[in-house]
Amino acid sequence: MSDCRHARHARPSSLRRQTTLLALLLAGLCPLAGAETSPWYLGASQAFAYDSNLYRIDENVQLTGAYSRSDTISTTSLVGGIDQPIGRQRVFGNATVGYNRYSNNDYLNNTSYSMTAGLDWATIERFSGNVNLSASQNQRRFNLDTTPGQAETRKNNETVEQVDAVFRTGVVTRLTLEAGLGYRQVGYSADEYANSEYDQTSGSLGVRYRPGIATFGASYRHAQSNYKETSTLQVNDNTRDSLDLTVSWPASAVSNVYLRLSPTQVRYDDFTDRDFTGVTGAFNWDWRPTGKLKLGTRLIYDIGQDSAFERFGTSASPTGINTTARTTTDFRLNADYEATAKINLTAALGASHRSLDQGTDPFCLSTGTCTGSDDTATFSLGARWTPLRSTQVGCNVGRDQRSAKGGLTQDYNANTVSCYGQFTLQ
Repeated sequence: MSDCRHARHARPSSLRRQTTLLALLLAGLCPLAGAETSPWYLGASQAFAYDSNLYRIDENVQLTGAYSRSDTISTTSLVGGIDQPIGRQRVFGNATVGYNRYSNNDYLNNTSYSMTAGLDWATIERFSGNVNLSASQNQRRFNLDTTPGQAETRKNNETVEQVDAVFRTGVVTRLTLEAGLGYRQVGYSADEYANSEYDQTSGSLGVRYRPGIATFGASYRHAQSNYKETSTLQVNDNTRDSLDLTVSWPASAVSNVYLRLSPTQVRYDDFTDRDFTGVTGAFNWDWRPTGKLKLGTRLIYDIGQDSAFERFGTSASPTGINTTARTTTDFRLNADYEATAKINLTAALGASHRSLDQGTDPFCLSTGTCTGSDDTATFSLGARWTPLRSTQVGCNVGRDQRSAKGGLTQDYNANTVSCYGQFTLQ
């Protein structure tokens, strides 16, 4: 059950590259860590989490062997980062590497990481742009696509590597021309998930217009996704063409709105039943109704493959879980309340609907059970205490519940509790 048993040849070299980059980053942080105004930071954190339903299975599903339904996970992490303006340019990045140790299901012990880096640049004339790189590795979420009565217990590291670049001309004018290029690679350590591995290349060309405080955009985007060939399944390659219509509106000093609407067409080379024609989109609203309260609202509707990679018009790294759903609708509401100068309270609500189509599964084709859906609701409450500028401690409680239809996935519910402490020098 070890990483070495399931990993393919390309993955270890990728992990070594990322680990080396982190080591160089942390080595550079040390001499500057104590400076009050330093753009660097370096730290360590320790977290403990309890999960009542680790494998996300229905209450009627029985686990065999030494598997345990619940578990306590210890995560020890190193963190580091930089945010440094250099003239007209800005260099930024952050990295987290953690070792995750499971009390009951120790075969799942693994090393995870999340790294981002980027450059915002501008010339003395009217040219600017940015380059963003990200890489991550985590245990793939259990039972994303497991049928009722079964349990997915396999150790399976999901790795995502992505790079995006944008070039703009017309910085100080109302009209700006914009071109973008992107590359994404998704891989898994378990051989059984080889058919879900893919790489995607994309390009876009468009304009942005700013008549006042709001910025309007229109761009054509084309993407090609290539899936790994296997001996049992056909390739699920597809192309995506969309017209991205966007608006970014800082309505006031305490409110900012972003909206994307994209007439989209997705065409699959082999499984044409999964073709999609419609409007995808994303909405994000950051609002501070009082000096102590911050609210964030986001909504995404997209094909499942791309729904986890929405950036909401910024250079921030996308968050989410890669999914094979035909389409995904995801809603999130977050609140952060500053109770005192050192105590913050947080709350989050989430709801996700997936439209499922397993037309690539031979079993599905033989039984005719090829479509379905599921709805997942999440809720969490948290508190964070910052006794010193360099120290944070906090705890969170959460609830995760799914209801499935169509026989392609299963119902489940889970409760989680976690506490952490983090110390940083900067």
